[in-house]
Amino acid sequence: MKKKGLQKCMVATLSLGAMLGMSAVAVHAENPIVQTYYTADPSPMVDGDTLYLYTSHDEDGPNSFYEMKDYKCFSTTDMVNWTYRGTPAGIQTFSAWSDLGKDGAAWAQQVVKRDGKYYLYAPIRIKGKAWGIGVAVSDSPTGPFKDALGTYLIDAGWEGIDPTVYVDDDGQAYLYWGNPNLHYVKLNEDMISYDMEYGIHTLDMTTDAFGEGDGKAAYQEGPWFYKRNNKYYMVYPAIAGGGEFMAYSTSDGPTGPWKYGGEIMNSDGLNSYTIHPGVADFKGHSYLFYHTGWLPGGGSFTRSVCVEEFKYNEDGTIPFMDKTREGVEAVENLDPYKLTEAETMASQKGIRPLECEDGRIAVKNIQDGDYVKVNNVDFGEKGAAMFTAGVACGAESMEQKGGNIEIRLDSEDGKLVGTLPVSYTGGWDVWQDKATNVTGAEGVHDVYFVYTGDHEGELFQVDNWKFTEKGEARELAALNASVDVYKLSDTAEGAAGKYNKTALTVKAIYSDGSSEDVTDQVEFTMDPEGIVELNGAEVSGKTIGETMITASYQGKEDKVLVKVVDIEEEYGVESLTLSSESVNVRVNEAITVTATASYKNGRTEDVSNKLQYSNISDPEVLEVKDGKLFAKGVGQSTVELSYAGEIGAAATAALEVNVTVVNPYARVEAEDFTDKHGSVRIEKCEDEGGGSNIGTIVEEDWVKYSGISFDKGTSKMMFRLASLWGFPKYMQLKLDTLESDPVAEFELTRGTGGWQNYETFEWDVPNITGVHDIYLYFPSRDMNINWWQFVEEKNPDQEAADGVKALIEAIGTVEYTPECKAKIDAAREAYEALTDEQKALVDNFSKLEEAENTYQVLETAADKKGLELAIAMAENLKEGSQSFIGGSWEAVEKALDKAKEIMAKEDATQLEIDTAFAELLNACTNLTPGVEKAGLEAAIKGAQELLADETLGTRYTKESIQIVKDALSHAETVFGTTYDDAKAGQNAVNDATLNLITAVTQMMEKDLSRVDALIRLAEEILKGEDKYTSTSVQELKAAIEAARTVSENPDASAEDIKDAAFNLQKAMTSLKWRGNKAELKAVIEKADAILKDSYKYLTSSLENLSDVLEEARGVYNDPDAVQTDINSVLKKLIAECMEARLLGDINQDNSVDAADASLLLQYTSELIELDEMQEQYADVNQNGVSDAEDASYILQLSAELIDTF
Repeated sequence: MKKKGLQKCMVATLSLGAMLGMSAVAVHAENPIVQTYYTADPSPMVDGDTLYLYTSHDEDGPNSFYEMKDYKCFSTTDMVNWTYRGTPAGIQTFSAWSDLGKDGAAWAQQVVKRDGKYYLYAPIRIKGKAWGIGVAVSDSPTGPFKDALGTYLIDAGWEGIDPTVYVDDDGQAYLYWGNPNLHYVKLNEDMISYDMEYGIHTLDMTTDAFGEGDGKAAYQEGPWFYKRNNKYYMVYPAIAGGGEFMAYSTSDGPTGPWKYGGEIMNSDGLNSYTIHPGVADFKGHSYLFYHTGWLPGGGSFTRSVCVEEFKYNEDGTIPFMDKTREGVEAVENLDPYKLTEAETMASQKGIRPLECEDGRIAVKNIQDGDYVKVNNVDFGEKGAAMFTAGVACGAESMEQKGGNIEIRLDSEDGKLVGTLPVSYTGGWDVWQDKATNVTGAEGVHDVYFVYTGDHEGELFQVDNWKFTEKGEARELAALNASVDVYKLSDTAEGAAGKYNKTALTVKAIYSDGSSEDVTDQVEFTMDPEGIVELNGAEVSGKTIGETMITASYQGKEDKVLVKVVDIEEEYGVESLTLSSESVNVRVNEAITVTATASYKNGRTEDVSNKLQYSNISDPEVLEVKDGKLFAKGVGQSTVELSYAGEIGAAATAALEVNVTVVNPYARVEAEDFTDKHGSVRIEKCEDEGGGSNIGTIVEEDWVKYSGISFDKGTSKMMFRLASLWGFPKYMQLKLDTLESDPVAEFELTRGTGGWQNYETFEWDVPNITGVHDIYLYFPSRDMNINWWQFVEEKNPDQEAADGVKALIEAIGTVEYTPECKAKIDAAREAYEALTDEQKALVDNFSKLEEAENTYQVLETAADKKGLELAIAMAENLKEGSQSFIGGSWEAVEKALDKAKEIMAKEDATQLEIDTAFAELLNACTNLTPGVEKAGLEAAIKGAQELLADETLGTRYTKESIQIVKDALSHAETVFGTTYDDAKAGQNAVNDATLNLITAVTQMMEKDLSRVDALIRLAEEILKGEDKYTSTSVQELKAAIEAARTVSENPDASAEDIKDAAFNLQKAMTSLKWRGNKAELKAVIEKADAILKDSYKYLTSSLENLSDVLEEARGVYNDPDAVQTDINSVLKKLIAECMEARLLGDINQDNSVDAADASLLLQYTSELIELDEMQEQYADVNQNGVSDAEDASYILQLSAELIDTF
């Protein structure tokens, strides 16, 4: 495995560059068009002969949500070769007001040009609030962009994402945004403010305008607004169950009305829940940009931008288009004789361009086998003679060489037309132009710059390149000086001596593409001298330091830098340190630990992937396979880790490894996976018990659980699942490898009513034994999993024993009762019926013996404990403050006296004790409560204390204080009244108490905080307004506005405030939920199908179907239909559908075939009788007679000789 210079390749966290770099197969696909970063939310902008593409940037995964901190910019002139232009903006751009703590805050943006300036509109999280739309400005399309306002342009709330801007022909600019509703403003000419008088408008999200979703408009988010041929387009992601697909709407005006145009790209194979459009016309072609999860490690939170070309239909509609891996064709060829940035590419392997400290962008972290591909390079008829590249190479520790740039045509291993050696330049920030000759590069080709070297780690960096066209004459064009190794030892003695010398080569490059070794004709100078000794073409190290060797020949020169070091100090390892002295893993897991080597010169290096393993104390626990350490079995073992440098002895360290397995017969939390792939995300779970669940699952995702011990076998697998749409869904269970065949497939045929509405599902699985890794592979998407658990495979003896064990446990605490005796006897009888083998499995038998012995003891002595408890209960009632009706209390006192008498009797029998207990308990439980006034007394006291407060009048309205006084006066009267009728008296006391409490709690303060709080509550509820009927939502909105009017009126009376609060409460509690129409839709489609083929059915069986179907359609199209209306018409429509009867289906088996013809022929031959309805089914030609002609038609239809009767 190769180690990237910038990013560490960890087990759980891999950079995109690292994943591409470690790929064994090159990434050849032209889609995604950006393969060096995870990009999303494409925003194309055409400026002159260049198309700039701005994207949001998903951080390298694995991510559990949208981790997006900045934006990226790319450009092209030919649509196939894309140049990375850096990071023009990010959340730091808006640091004056953005919430920098929200890593996922830089979502979809758009850049537009106006009057020579470039404006970037972006949704950014506001400190302490939701989303704000910010605007940044730049004089260059590549930035840097600066915050134009120092604050947000629009406080857009939780719907404030995905801004899109278009400047119309008349100069008026429009800004749209929103999820799940569309809002817009008119921007002013300065592009950084909007028409406040016109305000913010919200579109009416109808299905006619934006398509049919799940009971609402399909539009979801990510709008792209533009105009073409006097028609306005809105392209957007939509949802109608499942992931997002691409759709569009059109209008004759910039603000509508909008008309739905249809689906233009589906979600199949997207590997991302979201999709986001960007549309552009460029050099006579039309393009749709979108994002997928197609790159290695890709998914819903690690996305990648793609592009497809399309042609508008003649009427301006957009056709449906497929997603392709091939991408689009070039609109022009690339000129190799112009200076080209090295970060220009059509595709690559292992490459990531990065910004340098000096402001340039370069291809960095280059390793052996990496390449950059450039498409459609036109060398012309003459072809190229020379290649020049701007390169930099630092003196890496433990390395002596740089590498080579191989120039190949049309494939990674295609024709080699030139090789440029790259050596030490003095540092990673020291750039040098190096040249080499080129032969055989004529015509148009794809060019592969293949980077090679014979060591791990970074080889060199490339800033730019340029070819020189072949000339007619053979003239010296350049020199190339190189050394085999750039780092030498300062001594020729001992182990370091083999590093003391290197060969120097100077090559003359000619304008006709030829070259010549001129080393022996070159004049050399060294600066400084004395570092190395030059003997012809041989260079020997003398003194520690570095020297620049300049080669001069016929007016040309080139330079090569040589470094002399103490090799023993640099290459000798002194110690090895581990990040942990012990680790805990599961069986089958690879064991990883960070190992750091310390060299004699003080340098340290991560050598985790270069370790050797030996002296394993328990080979049954640990083993080494393919150079890696693995957990083999359960237990504990130590192992010795070692690493040796180029010179000297190896350093060692000991590691203790504890290996365990997972118990699958207890719940295993779904988030406790050891590995995952795709968009799987850990999120907060709202199921009983809380915790976490896994979700955002898309097709081909998987999770892995290592070291599962199936020591008891398996019969079933249980899941705690939640899902909402897209059925049926499937999961597959695989063992040990992802490539293995599934041992079980689970089909989920229905939803649970919500993403956090969990139900437990159970499926059969074969008997699995032993220790395995398991994979849950998802061919389907959109389900949440809280936990899973296997059910063990039980043998018959164990099941019989478990039944008896359950009877023993059911005995519980032994009491002297017939019920307890019956439980003991039943358990003993069941135990005696077992075989000896089954009895041996009853591991709680001692509990049965103990229960039998205890019960025998209880039979010998009278038990007064229960009676003692009953007496204590009665005494507590007697001493308490609660009052009861006299007659019922006298019965308690009588039973209590008798119970005390029996308690004192030494020779009382158990029957006497139990009788006294029962009589006392019955008397207590039959008490009739009297009139309780404790609560009223407390309320009166509280009101009196409140009214005694001298500041009361300054804080509450006069009216509400008087209401409290009136209620207090009434309460005092009731408190002083004696009631003969306990029920009526208690009602009067309760009413007085509640009236007094209500009067106090509803005292109106002179401020308006209560109304304001209700307004905020109502506005929070309206964030989910799509769940309620529009009528009830509008009533709530009207109540909010009315309450806000009162809140803003300083002269509002107490009655006004009270009415506003009540009306707002009434509107909130009157919200009506929209009904679920999924079943109704399906049955309507079935009814349509029946009526479409009505000629196949008996006319009388369809008499009422059309009327009921129209009634059902009316309910379905009513956006405010509630569930009762939907269910009512659904039942009627189902009943009518089930009344339909097929002509010719005489035997009523739902098919018309030879069996029906046989029945009819027997009938016509008077061999059998048909009833009246069967005769109607048989008369397929509808001539009023059921005869052989009808039988002939039935036979022809079943033989597919005719399509219909």
